[in-house]
Amino acid sequence: MINVYAFLRGKADEVDKFFEGKSADIEKQTLKEHIDEALKAVNELKESRIWKYAVKLFEGDEDLVEEYLRMIVAFHDIGKLFYQANVFLDKEKCLKYLNFKGHEYFSTYLADEYFWLEDCRLNRLLILSTILYHHHAMGLKERGKVRELRVCKTEKDYKIMCKIVGDILESYGLRANEFLRYLKNLKDKLECKNDILVLEQRFVNDMYREVEGVNRTIWDRFVGDKSFRKEMLTFVVILQICDYRGSEGRTKRPPKFYNILKEFIEFYKIEMLQC
Repeated sequence: MINVYAFLRGKADEVDKFFEGKSADIEKQTLKEHIDEALKAVNELKESRIWKYAVKLFEGDEDLVEEYLRMIVAFHDIGKLFYQANVFLDKEKCLKYLNFKGHEYFSTYLADEYFWLEDCRLNRLLILSTILYHHHAMGLKERGKVRELRVCKTEKDYKIMCKIVGDILESYGLRANEFLRYLKNLKDKLECKNDILVLEQRFVNDMYREVEGVNRTIWDRFVGDKSFRKEMLTFVVILQICDYRGSEGRTKRPPKFYNILKEFIEFYKIEMLQC
């Protein structure tokens, strides 16, 4: 069954069986499952100090804060569409896994395309900056460097995956007709290498240049606009919390960073201080 995964890992032979369509013992989470769990975490934050601060930044408009976060969460991992055959082997542990290194660049790029195609009324830079900086912000450029993106096996698989992404967005109340048409047309940017469809390097390079341009604009706004700076940092923190909460159940042992994050979440459940 073709799906779009936000996480997939297991013993090498089990992962091989999985991609052959056989029953396999692996740890996995679909993109839809991850977004659903992350949005549940947004709701859990509604009594927290950081949520109240976010609402205060938007002059008490809680519905607007929810609208922003719904789009941010829906798009934060959407770039993983291009990584669905990007399988790596950890020889030491004999594990295979989907490697999503740098996916925030592609998620930012696709979110930007969505803005123009669907005429979104929200603050474009605020959403793009939150998505771009939700992983390892201090090493953003290093994370972005990928040599090759292996997407899927066939154009038919790619078409199915695009449909899944379109359905996900529409399930959260986001228009997707023009955006879905755009995604499907990107099949022309795929080339076959060793029986796998790979994203053309020229397109990848163009995408990086565009996102770097967006990043320079974000930095200028961040430095020069105090309100934007507060909003961006607040949304980045909320997305990081919800992203990790949405990932909590997909592995037998949560990552070490999650224990740190739990302390952080507990801190922000304290009654709101004067800000």
